[in-house]
Amino acid sequence: MKRNIFFYAFTFSVLFFITSCSKDDAKKNEPQKNTYLSEIDGDKMLEIINRYRTSGCMCGSDSLPPVSPLVWNVLLEKAALKHTKDMNDNNFFSHTGSDSSKANERIKAQGYIYKNWGENILMGTHSTDVAMDTWMKSEGHCKNLMNKSFKEIGAAKVGVYWTQDFGVQ
Repeated sequence: MKRNIFFYAFTFSVLFFITSCSKDDAKKNEPQKNTYLSEIDGDKMLEIINRYRTSGCMCGSDSLPPVSPLVWNVLLEKAALKHTKDMNDNNFFSHTGSDSSKANERIKAQGYIYKNWGENILMGTHSTDVAMDTWMKSEGHCKNLMNKSFKEIGAAKVGVYWTQDFGVQ
């Protein structure tokens, strides 16, 4: 009887270990997106951005043609969050961090190896709709949003501070 209990306990332990290992391995290969580590409504933001990108729009006096939609990237999101938290915590508004970091350095520090990158920042609104409207009415920000070379985005919001980081690997 003792031998049977030991056998079943050992078998259960091995099966549990194998099952949990295979689940972890499977999770490692899943795409990481839409983690929304900040206060942002990333799904809504991405929907608005991709509506503009797939339709084309005016950026200032320039008519920009449709371009491919962006996809969410968690590494860009983390870089955006780092900068947004920094601006919020230290009460400043700049593309340069309180530690003198630049956007490309923050992006690279998260492990995102880019061929091209861009960044939009904003201060003063709590609404994704208003934030996107403000960026789209600003020629430079609009051109970042419509840049055909960008394939991925990550964004963050903390308090009234917003950051969008764009990239292509």
